[in-house]
Amino acid sequence: MRGDKELKVEWTNRVAPHLVGRRIIGVEWQSDEDKEAFGFYSSAVKILVENGKDGDPIVLTAMRDDEGNDAGAIATNIVDLEILPVI
Repeated sequence: MRGDKELKVEWTNRVAPHLVGRRIIGVEWQSDEDKEAFGFYSSAVKILVENGKDGDPIVLTAMRDDEGNDAGAIATNIVDLEILPVI
């Protein structure tokens, strides 16, 4: 059985090539249509990242948990903006 350390390394290696060095090109909250598609009651923040492979951006959407049980907030270290809220 793998431990937390091994899982963190594995996931870092999977995610990093898609995000490291990319530029954030937009921030928005989910539309009503997005919420419905995800099955969310609330609207989550979406962070849009440039995608070097094609014209569609990579979209990072905050979720309550890894099962997708509603929208989630994001904690930050930005002064006076410590939380990107669920709306």
